[in-house]
Amino acid sequence: TGYSGNASLSIKVKNLDTFATLGIGYDVVSVSGGNLTVSASGIVASIYINGRYFFNEQWSGVASLGYGVGVLGLGVDYKF
Repeated sequence: TGYSGNASLSIKVKNLDTFATLGIGYDVVSVSGGNLTVSASGIVASIYINGRYFFNEQWSGVASLGYGVGVLGLGVDYKF
């Protein structure tokens, strides 16, 4: 469970969309096996700087750098 928000960054490069993402959530983890059960929970936060480069009207490459679930994210977006 959580919430995240995006804010546009003012970097003027043709075909490049830059934005920051802030997030906060609550993580619940429980693992059991054999005679052992481990559980933990707590508030988690994330912050990322993101860039999306548009190759054309439908395809773009995406990169994210920050702190949260992962440190670096790379991917592709397709607009229907």
